[in-house]
Amino acid sequence: MSSILEKLSNLFSLGQPSDPTELSDKLAQSISSNLNDGEQLVHCIRNHRAFHNAKSFNKKNMFFNSICILTDRRLIIIRNLDYFKLFREINLAAVRNHRIEKSVDDLVINLNTGPTEEDIIEFSKHALSFAEEFSKVFEQTLIAAKEKYPVSTNGIPQKKCGGCGKLVDQGSKFCHECGHKLS
Repeated sequence: MSSILEKLSNLFSLGQPSDPTELSDKLAQSISSNLNDGEQLVHCIRNHRAFHNAKSFNKKNMFFNSICILTDRRLIIIRNLDYFKLFREINLAAVRNHRIEKSVDDLVINLNTGPTEEDIIEFSKHALSFAEEFSKVFEQTLIAAKEKYPVSTNGIPQKKCGGCGKLVDQGSKFCHECGHKLS
């Protein structure tokens, strides 16, 4: 009985919520092993709720207490607090538009990734100050990713032409503007 009470008191710790940016060593290792080559971890934060709304009903989903992992290329949402279990992976350059809404009780980030797809990430009141910091870092990272890893309107990754500097689909052999051979 006393061990149960100790665990409960540790869990609630005088009513103070735990730091939502803290990760266990096991989870941190799991996250770093799932990053792509050259990808850098920017920020991690636990959120209250994450939604994915898609056009087809079977792709709609929601998870409570998931973790947002922001890298220099992707926003990854995992659905387990102990190990890496992927819920959503969003290429930052493919985000068409985003909206950050702050109220007294929560902070909500809305991301549109396709014509009919929307992701909503909600942070509760106890993590509001951490969520505000995350939203600022997210906006800066999103702008940098769109410049560094451009994507066309149909979702195809692009690269800059060495001859004229125009954006060309990554699979193209030649620039459509100047005819320069791409590597």
